[in-house]
Amino acid sequence: MPNELIHLRIGSWILHADAVMLPVAGIFFAVLAYRALWPTLTKSPGHARLAVVMMCLGGIMGARLYGLFQPYYAGEPILADGAWRELRFGSLGGIWGIFLASAMTTRRVGALAVWDSLVPAIAVSAAIARVACVFQGCCTGVPAGLLAAIANPIYAWPFLDIAALLIGFCTAYVASGKWRSPGVRAVVFIGAYSLLRFAAEMHRDTYTATANLTWGQIFALAQIVLAVGLAANIRSRKVERVAQTI
Repeated sequence: MPNELIHLRIGSWILHADAVMLPVAGIFFAVLAYRALWPTLTKSPGHARLAVVMMCLGGIMGARLYGLFQPYYAGEPILADGAWRELRFGSLGGIWGIFLASAMTTRRVGALAVWDSLVPAIAVSAAIARVACVFQGCCTGVPAGLLAAIANPIYAWPFLDIAALLIGFCTAYVASGKWRSPGVRAVVFIGAYSLLRFAAEMHRDTYTATANLTWGQIFALAQIVLAVGLAANIRSRKVERVAQTI
C-alpha cells in the first residue's frame, strides 16, 4: 500500500481527499460544460442542463468502473474486495464516460462540435481531480532519473498527469486556430494527452496489466486509435465538402 502524503480522512469519509476534490472537479466541469453548450450549441437551456447532468453521471460511472477493474497493486485481482469499499476512480474511465454520454444526449448538435466545446471542461476538471491524488498518495511515481530530483520523498506523478492535460489543452487550441474544421480541437486534445499519458505511465508505480503495459497505457492507446479514426473522418468530410464545391 502506498504511503499517503497528507491523510485527510479525519474520522469520516466526508473529509477524504477524493470526497472533497472530486465534487469540486465535478462542479467545475458542469459549469464549464453548460457555458459551452448554451447558447452556442443548443438554444434550449433545459436540453443543455440535461446533457450536462448525463455527462456528469457518465463521467462518474466511467471513472468508478475504471477504478473497480484496475488492479492498483501487484498481485491484486480485478474487482478485488477492497476496490468496492474504497473510493477508487480512474480519470481515463471518466473521460470515456463523458464522451459516450455526450454522444448519446447531443446527437442533434453533432458529437464532434460538442467534444470540441468540452475540451476546457475536461482538462480543467481532470486536473483538479488529480489534486486529490497528491493529498491521498494513491497515484505515486517511481523516483528514478529526473523524477528523483523533484519527487523524492514526495512522489509527484499526479503533477505529470496535470502537465499532460494542460499541454494537451494548449496544443488543441493552437491546432484548432490553424485548422477550423469541427472536431480538430477534440482530436488533438485526445491524441496529445494520450501520448503524454502513455509516457507518464512509464514513471508510475502501478500494476502491469498485460504485455508489460499498465491499464492507463492500454486506455491511452485506445484513445490514440480513437483520435486517429476521428482525424480520418474529419479529413474525409473535408474532402467531400471540397469536391462538392468543384
